[in-house]
Amino acid sequence: MRLKRATSLMVLALLVPVPAFASTQNSPEWLVLPRTDNGSVTLNVAPEGRHFNPKSLRVFVEGQESDRAISGRIAYAEHSIQFQPSFPFQKGTDYRVEVETDCFWSQVCTGRNIVTATFQIRPSEEFNRSELLTVEPGAEVVPANVLRFYLYFSKPMAQGDVYRNISLFDENGAQIYSPFLNLPRGLWDASQTRLTILLDPGRLKTGVEPNLRNGPPLQPEGHYRLKVSRDLRDADGNRLGRGYNWSFSTSEAVKQRVDLNTWTFETPVNGSNQPLTVRTLVLLDAVNAFRRLLVVNDRGLRVNGRFRIEKSPAGWSFIPSSPWQSGRYRVVVDTTIEDVSGNSAQTAFEIRAGQANALRPLRETLTFEVE
Repeated sequence: MRLKRATSLMVLALLVPVPAFASTQNSPEWLVLPRTDNGSVTLNVAPEGRHFNPKSLRVFVEGQESDRAISGRIAYAEHSIQFQPSFPFQKGTDYRVEVETDCFWSQVCTGRNIVTATFQIRPSEEFNRSELLTVEPGAEVVPANVLRFYLYFSKPMAQGDVYRNISLFDENGAQIYSPFLNLPRGLWDASQTRLTILLDPGRLKTGVEPNLRNGPPLQPEGHYRLKVSRDLRDADGNRLGRGYNWSFSTSEAVKQRVDLNTWTFETPVNGSNQPLTVRTLVLLDAVNAFRRLLVVNDRGLRVNGRFRIEKSPAGWSFIPSSPWQSGRYRVVVDTTIEDVSGNSAQTAFEIRAGQANALRPLRETLTFEVE
């Protein structure tokens, strides 16, 4: 607080702390600065029927050559007086408040007892920006024909053109040309917090026109970086708090259907909450898999718990809500379950022309025992 001369303070009402949304300097406790662009400058003093002199409270734009105060009006409350600007305060603009304490209730202002404070309204996104939390598959190594990336955000996001803010680069820093299937509004879940990015299926499938023209987006034994710019906007129009980078390598493309016969079980111990772990040889699509797996006991009753995708080695695990009991259990698998390359237990994602595709049961059952 900078005083030109000593000030005589009057009886104050309940003191209110300066809100975090305003950047403030030299602000006495009885002077409350605005927290939003449509806020007010508040003096925590009780009018008690007295007439307040509006000339004793003035607000200026800091740094302006003109010494003219901004226009506004005075509003009275039971224990405070507010200055409300004619137009909202501008975010990012510095303001200076001058309060002449010896003429609150007098029409004569001498200019000798002036309290000065400065403030700035910061954009709200500085304090509550959305974040990109994680990217799936998220493994260090994925097949060169990976089909989907899932982006998980902390807040609902805007549905506009997201692809101009999402890029893919090779190990030399060169940007991959048009790797994604560009959909106008993006593939969002109902909450608008999960975005599905499809690598262009036409470039992934051998022999089709986009593949012949540009080749697959990713090559085996390559090193890549997925970059998400902070210019991606949330549903309130604010940018991300920061950008995001996911670096990964690629293995050979996986072009066979998911073979349930290759799955191996690591079984838990009776009376424990140890996870059931299943090794699948291929990375499963997390969003798809959780809806297509079910664990039941020997009476056919569902076992409650949660699934988790394992990345190295590839597989999935199931952690029960209650301890395991000895006996035989079954894993019911919907055969539309997919790996990260879009191959299901029904069929491979890429079927060559003329290749026969035998129909398979919609569900298959695998058993294990807890001892």
